[in-house]
Amino acid sequence: MSTLVRQWKPDLGPSEVAKGKGVEWESSLYTFWRQFWDLVQLKCNFGPDIMRSHQCCHRRLNNSHHVNWGYAETNEDGEQVESWADSNQLSLIHDAKLPPSFNSSRSRRRYNPDLIFTSSIVANQCEKIVLDPIPHTQHRPIGLKITAVISPRAVPFRRRFNLKKADWKGFSDDLDSAILDLPATPDNYDAFVESVKSSSRHNIPRGCRTRYIQGLTDDSKALYDDYILGFEDDPFSDDTIELGEALADSITEERRKKWQELIESTDMTHSSRKAWKTIRIVGNDYTKPQPRLQVTADQVAHQLLLNSRGNPNHRPQRAKLPRAANASSQDATSFTRPFTMSELESEMKSMKNNKAAGLDDVIVEQIKHFGPGARRWLLDMVNECVKSNKIPKMWRKAKVIALLKPGKGPAIPKSNKTISLLCHMYKLFEHLLLNRIALFVDDHLIPEQAGFRPGKSCTGQLLNLTQYIEDGYENSKITGAAFVDLSAAYDTVNHRILAKKLYEMTSDVRLTKLICNMLSNRRFFVDLGDTRRVLYADDLCIASQMDTFEEVEDSLSSALDLLITYYANNHLRANPDKTQISVIHLKNREASRQLRISWYGKRLQHVSKPVYLGVTLDRSLTFKDHIIKTKAKVASRNSILRKLTNTKWGADAKTPTKVEDLYLLSGIAPPSIRRTVASQKEKLK
Repeated sequence: MSTLVRQWKPDLGPSEVAKGKGVEWESSLYTFWRQFWDLVQLKCNFGPDIMRSHQCCHRRLNNSHHVNWGYAETNEDGEQVESWADSNQLSLIHDAKLPPSFNSSRSRRRYNPDLIFTSSIVANQCEKIVLDPIPHTQHRPIGLKITAVISPRAVPFRRRFNLKKADWKGFSDDLDSAILDLPATPDNYDAFVESVKSSSRHNIPRGCRTRYIQGLTDDSKALYDDYILGFEDDPFSDDTIELGEALADSITEERRKKWQELIESTDMTHSSRKAWKTIRIVGNDYTKPQPRLQVTADQVAHQLLLNSRGNPNHRPQRAKLPRAANASSQDATSFTRPFTMSELESEMKSMKNNKAAGLDDVIVEQIKHFGPGARRWLLDMVNECVKSNKIPKMWRKAKVIALLKPGKGPAIPKSNKTISLLCHMYKLFEHLLLNRIALFVDDHLIPEQAGFRPGKSCTGQLLNLTQYIEDGYENSKITGAAFVDLSAAYDTVNHRILAKKLYEMTSDVRLTKLICNMLSNRRFFVDLGDTRRVLYADDLCIASQMDTFEEVEDSLSSALDLLITYYANNHLRANPDKTQISVIHLKNREASRQLRISWYGKRLQHVSKPVYLGVTLDRSLTFKDHIIKTKAKVASRNSILRKLTNTKWGADAKTPTKVEDLYLLSGIAPPSIRRTVASQKEKLK
């Protein structure tokens, strides 16, 4: 069976296709060869001699085997078909993922005797399709879907704010007028949000282009319309092909200009955000199919509730706070005194743009453009929340987005990592409180604790661990390390224990009650020897240096036993299945020696190359494996950037790409910038 398609209509069913609607086709390979080759000669302008030789070659098309169209091996007939296609500049249109077009009932095997060849100049626009089997036959009709050389990208309809064309002055003036007589109380927060939305609808354009072509300008729009008319009339005509080539060149040139402007405007000295955003975009493979979640929203929500239970055998008591009758304890303190306008404006400036909104659908860009009246209303409402110990109901709700973890099964609820979307004004309120208590609480934390603390970064903790190992090398010591893993560390934080510790540190009743109120009645819904502690957030590494392996095992076992009591008292659940141990030394004779340590009645897994905070360690501390992984990760991005930063696509010859900029793109800043950043961090301590 051979198929020659002039214009494919996807709305036709198999029965209509069999009647010849929209598709020209022959039902017998041996009966209609003359008609088929007449059509081919009409479209390809083959001479009689060429036709005779090709006709003889293709009479044996049913026995032409080639690996290019799905056979296990290539025979002589298949090589002749391939030579014929190459000599006439024809390309095979075949997709190995499609089902074969012939199902032999005799051999019970499936084949692809039906092939489609097109001119090479239009091969990129063609796509093979296989229809449903014809009743009472062994054949499946095949067709050819022809697309335009430039086609718009279809996106689902969703209204979005066009912030670049927003009338921010009109927005702030309308909002200030709307809330002029609105009392600044938590109960009126919903009315305030509606006023924000109403002002946004009148001053910020909203819309969505469901069909969009990047790089299409006003000049190329007329060329695109002419091409579409020619394509609908005859996609194979010379005029249509010439229009398509001119259109593709015009759009490519416009895209090149935009990319050149992006490269030339990227300044790594002041801000590297645009450069890193570009690297992430070019490094993502959007063509790779992503597995679909096979769990429901209720299953993910149930898993979150299970994670929050912590230790079911331990129920801590509530913090004993002084009664409200004690007026002295209820007065405003340094933590709960009214917030000032300068604090509010400073925190609003530090908020990051381009963040997803919470349930109130208010984005950061809108908050930053509040007028004087709206800012005063928000400040008075926040101070009222602290005074009355009451927050808006909408702030207690969160929208949870479930994302599948890489390499995990899509049918398991535990395989999803969740992101909670909170209202941005609630997060603003949280940061105002955090700024008040952060420096005070920081003095009560152990020095080894890092993460969310100024001057204690991830790289600093890695440096502490590696330096500790290097000191062991110099003293001929054996370093054993246990990398402890907690199950849902942040989900299992017990609110009672948190309130108790907060009150013990601050002795502030109003602050403690306010935090407890903020954490209560929350709602969410899912849309689909010598030991050293190196602690970053919930990632804990316990290291011990001794002269013998047995001493290292005893030291680590004692430290891990102390953690059992600590975790039980603080309502945390350790995960011994994911906790790993490793030993690092320079004794080559004992290179295969493993540590034997049990925890919670389970033998801990020993790894020779542990990964801590994203860095792969090895016994000799050469970082060879980490370098190989990093090299493989950035190789594809560097290849794309190398192509896009040359004089053809990147900056022109007069403004070449600076070497120092490429040095920054590798992930390591020059010494001058590192010294500046380090000095700034020291000032913030």
